[in-house]
This record gives sequence, structure tokens and C-alpha cells, in this order.
Amino acid sequence: MIEVATFEIWLLGSNEAYSSLLSHQLGRNPDYRMRRFGTIPQALASAQDGDQPEVVIFDCGPTPDRAVYQTVQHLRELLPQAAIFLISTKADVSAAVELMRHGATNYLLKDPTTPDRLWQLLTQLRQPPAARPAPKGPLPEAASPLLGEHASMHRVRGLIGKAARTTITVSITGETGTGKELVAQAIHAQSGRAGQPFVAVNMAAIPRELLESELFG
Repeated sequence: MIEVATFEIWLLGSNEAYSSLLSHQLGRNPDYRMRRFGTIPQALASAQDGDQPEVVIFDCGPTPDRAVYQTVQHLRELLPQAAIFLISTKADVSAAVELMRHGATNYLLKDPTTPDRLWQLLTQLRQPPAARPAPKGPLPEAASPLLGEHASMHRVRGLIGKAARTTITVSITGETGTGKELVAQAIHAQSGRAGQPFVAVNMAAIPRELLESELFG
């Protein structure tokens, strides 16, 4: 008999009902071994004992705080090979970027589609490396629409790469002519939606009374 290796997934977070929901839905795959932890210290202790999951899913609540950043950093130190997915009810780009600096792999906004998106991410992780979608790294300088070598431009390109790895809504602000649409195009090109059309809509050109019908039919 051939023994099939299990794919261990840890669920962390104080919302027991949501952890139960994810455990039930993701556990439909018989190869997934779901482990739920009641507290963060329990998960860290298990990691210190040598347990090595393939994935950690951390429901970090509405507002990631310093304790969440420290937890992610500790998890990354103890579980260097694991994918760490953060789930939050708050669409906060700065928090997502900071969490990735501390070791998170992805930042997901909690909504009704989150279990399905997790299922897709887990399916991709289990594919052989050659079959996985190519990672969306920074665009080569020759292909990038954003030019310049100033430190501020390097920071912008770095933020674009981090924002592209999240599923949250991104707000881009700036004076007219500073390249907001170019930044949006760069985020799209490096995201998981790069194979889909990029649709730019000039909101100012649509009369208020026609806006709803133009966007939603």
C-alpha cells in the first residue's frame, strides 16, 4: 500500500465559529490535515516542539496590531518553509505590507469568497513547481511603465509588488498627471489577475444619473 503524505494546515484565531467553518470547508479534501489552535501560544509551542505544517491560516481580526506582527514574525522564524496566510476584516494596504515584511505570505480580506480563495491558493501550493502559475515579480525596467531611479520611485515599485500580492482594494492618490493609472496597471500586471483584462473607467466622464447603469447594467 502506498502511503499518501498529508498536507497539514493550522488554523489560528479567536473566532472559533469561523475556524470551524474553514476547517469544515477545507477539510473536504481528504489529503488536508486540519489542526485548530485555541490560542497563539499553543501554536507557537507546537512549532517549537518541531511540528512543521505546510500552511498556517491566521484570522487576525479587524485591526492587525503589534501583537499580530510579532506573532507572524515568530511563526516565520519557527516555520521557515510554511506559507502563512493572514485573514482580516479590514482592507488596510499599509497593514498588509507590514505583515509581509514580518513574514506573511498573503493577506486576504475576509468576505464570503474567502474560503474559495483559500482553496485555490492551497491547490496552487500543492502543484509541482513547474505546473504552478509563474510568480508575479516586479516588472523588468524595460517593461515597466514607471521610470526613474530616485529612492522614492524604488519605494513605489516595492509597494506595488507588495500590494499586488494581496486581495484587498487599493486606493491610489496623487495630483493630476503623476501616474496613478500607471501604478494601477503595474499592480494589475503583477497580481494574480494579470491574465484578465485591465479596465480603466473615467468616473468624471460619466453623469451621476447614468453611473449605476453604466457600471452594473
